[in-house]
Amino acid sequence: LGRSPYREAAASQSPSVLDRLLAGLMSTVGYMRVIHARGRYGRLWGLTLSIWLCVQTNFYLITLGLGVRLSFFQVVVISLIMVPLTLLPLQGFANLGTHEIGWVAAFRVFAMPQDAALSLAVGTHFILLVFILLLGGIGAALLSRSGTSNLEHVQT
Repeated sequence: LGRSPYREAAASQSPSVLDRLLAGLMSTVGYMRVIHARGRYGRLWGLTLSIWLCVQTNFYLITLGLGVRLSFFQVVVISLIMVPLTLLPLQGFANLGTHEIGWVAAFRVFAMPQDAALSLAVGTHFILLVFILLLGGIGAALLSRSGTSNLEHVQT
C-alpha cells in the first residue's frame, strides 16, 4: 500500500465513536479471554458481588444520613433503575441529570412525592461526588507516591 493523502488525513483524525466502541468491545473480549484462560470465574464473581454490595450499602447509608428511611431492598430497586441510565449517551457533567432522573423515577415506584425524591437525588449525588473525589484523590496520591502509574503492573 502506497502513501495516500486521504489515508494520512484519515489517520490523523481522531477515531470515530463507532471505532472507539469497537475498540472497547474488542478490549473487553480480550480481557474475557484472559479470565477464561486463567479460570478465575469464582474470584471474578466474588469481586463483582462485593463491589455491588458496597455500592448498595453506600446508597443505603447516604439515604439514612440524609434522614430518609428506606429498606435495603428499596435501595437495590432504586439502583437497578438508576445505574442503567448511566449508559445513556446524554450525560451531564459528573453524571448530572441521569442520576437525578433515575432516583426520581425509582421513587415514583414507591409513591414518594416528586419534590422529596428530587431533593434526595440531588443530596445523594452531591455526597457521592464528594466521596468519589476524596477517594480518587487519596488513590492518586498513593499511586504517585508508590511510583505506580499503570494498572498493568498489578498482579492478579
